[in-house]
Amino acid sequence: MMKHYLVYVTVSREEEAETIGKLVLSEKLAACVNISGKTISLFEWDGKLERTSENIMFIKTNEKKLQLLLKRIEELHSYDCPSIVALELSDGKQEFFDWVDRALDY
Repeated sequence: MMKHYLVYVTVSREEEAETIGKLVLSEKLAACVNISGKTISLFEWDGKLERTSENIMFIKTNEKKLQLLLKRIEELHSYDCPSIVALELSDGKQEFFDWVDRALDY
């Protein structure tokens, strides 16, 4: 059975999220991209506490496209060390997973 993934990505601007989203969809690396509105991120960088506004992306893909998707996001991303995390989906609606697979076949 094919494995499916939700890829979590943070970006600096909504426009960057849309650019990445449209490209990975057009290149058939993702079946769907959700872009969440402005969120506040707190983290340590270079020894100091940072606070920034970001957008969150949730990208759906399968195991056949995962590594290509991760590489492509990194190529397109503006950060030196982007948050790109793939979470394997262990359960869910099978019809949705079937749709993901059909969307990624070309």
